[in-house]
Amino acid sequence: MSPQNAFNDLVAEVGLSTTDVASIAGVTSRAVYLWRSGKIAPPQSLIMLLHAVVEGKITREWVDDWVANQSPTTGDGNV
Repeated sequence: MSPQNAFNDLVAEVGLSTTDVASIAGVTSRAVYLWRSGKIAPPQSLIMLLHAVVEGKITREWVDDWVANQSPTTGDGNV
């Protein structure tokens, strides 16, 4: 399995949108599209977070709350 397919599968398994992934990572949606296409590798910290959600170490609700509390201009969390 290619790295981009693994990343795409992981994002799909967690059930996040491109906008959600961008918000979590503090990047634009374009960066996420580049990661999903395989042109640029996603940050390991993001992959680790997604794996933690899949493994039940972090809840999806926690991620959703964190995304909801992001400032649209700075990306700073309110957590």
